[in-house]
Amino acid sequence: MNKLLSKLLKNNRAYAKENKGAAATLQLALVLLTVILVSFSRNAVFTYAIAAFIFMMTAFSSPEDIKSIIKMVVPGTLMTMIIMLPAVFMGSPSTMLRVTLKVFVSVGMVALLNVSITGNEMTAALRSFYVPDTFILILDTAVRFLNILGRTAGALNEAVELRTVSRRKWNRQATGGVLGTTYLMSEKMSEETAAAMELRCFTGRYGTMKKHKFNIYDILLLIFAAGEIWLFIVTEKGMGI
Repeated sequence: MNKLLSKLLKNNRAYAKENKGAAATLQLALVLLTVILVSFSRNAVFTYAIAAFIFMMTAFSSPEDIKSIIKMVVPGTLMTMIIMLPAVFMGSPSTMLRVTLKVFVSVGMVALLNVSITGNEMTAALRSFYVPDTFILILDTAVRFLNILGRTAGALNEAVELRTVSRRKWNRQATGGVLGTTYLMSEKMSEETAAAMELRCFTGRYGTMKKHKFNIYDILLLIFAAGEIWLFIVTEKGMGI
């Protein structure tokens, strides 16, 4: 259980980072644009070009970010490869390669976004796309409570293991107690959060407290997006569109 919780909470450091690069809104828009173009692309050249970009960005990342990207990309890619494996025996190996590569590119772009912006910046980016405040509130609250309650459950489970002096596996049976205690704490925390929001006159609207200054990274991102669209049009024309 501790191993599972550590995997769930390992990316919590993202909340403490400050994004000094391109605007989170532009990064999210680029990821959405790339996923859409890759999905509609029929030419493997375009997909290979985006995959090369992902490898290049990963190479310039920190070791911690590289590890996080690999852990996100590899499972999804392997799962897709296994699901598409029957296509090889049915005489269409190119289908498996094409679908697997597209999944790799899509998940890779999301992984790069995950290590480049924080949770707060993602909330602001969603607000820029006119996502309903109710949806943002539910998503933001769920992520934060998952982090807090996950750490609480991990601490309780660790306490149970440290107090185990016999060889009996009774500590495994205490998982229900840990989950029950965590549930009671979540109910109490939800009531306290609601009261705190009411006292602070929170109306459910998310505003932007810190405005992003347009910089050279934003210009490079826009140039890359334009080049991506141009490459997509050129490669699709080569397919006879």
